[in-house]
Amino acid sequence: MRRRLGEGDDGGRAKAQAVAQSLVSLGNLAIEVAEDAAARDQRDEANEHYGVALGHMREAKEAYTHGYHEGHPKVAWATEGLGKIYAKQGNLAEALEHYAKAAKLWHSLQSKGVRRTVAVLLPQFIV
Repeated sequence: MRRRLGEGDDGGRAKAQAVAQSLVSLGNLAIEVAEDAAARDQRDEANEHYGVALGHMREAKEAYTHGYHEGHPKVAWATEGLGKIYAKQGNLAEALEHYAKAAKLWHSLQSKGVRRTVAVLLPQFIV
């Protein structure tokens, strides 16, 4: 429904922001469904839903980038979300790559006063 919104006077930025938020919500819902399937030992079903979540989160990251800019906290959150999904799939190389990208964004944002603890980003990799 948000995709039907007009572009507005801002080149579609507000629309992209709204669409991105909806996509994150859909992605998070798909993660919950996948986790439920995994808990029931339904690996194929879980992987299918994780794939849906990845698609939504990738689209959200693109929309946030258009709606804000590449270095915005929402882009960092979406990048972190991609890492979370890859980690849940057991694809730790991709997870680490996305967590590292998110950490780099957060580090850059810290110089602008935005705070985020990097240790929170990497829970699967902290010993």
